[in-house]
Amino acid sequence: MFVSEYEKVNFSAKFYLYFGALNLSVIAAVTTAAAVVNYLSTNPTSPGQDPESSQALEMLWMMMILHLVIWLPLCFGMVGMAMNLQGKRIQAVEQELTKRDELLTQ
Repeated sequence: MFVSEYEKVNFSAKFYLYFGALNLSVIAAVTTAAAVVNYLSTNPTSPGQDPESSQALEMLWMMMILHLVIWLPLCFGMVGMAMNLQGKRIQAVEQELTKRDELLTQ
């Protein structure tokens, strides 16, 4: 299997960039979930009584949903796409080398 050094570095950089974004999304989702739990445990009043606490709680829930529903799948998709594209590149290079070897041996 032959892959140029540039492609290795390029793939490595993209993969770690996407993987870092995925890690940040996981951290953000967990942190927001912890904030929701912390908020609910420190505010014994029901959310309907105080409009400000109700609004803050809604904001925390929306942030958690944003992280879990949008950012996590997006980052998982980016990592998977980067790995899939690299696999296709490697297959294309291997096919070209096989064709070249066949032409050279004829």
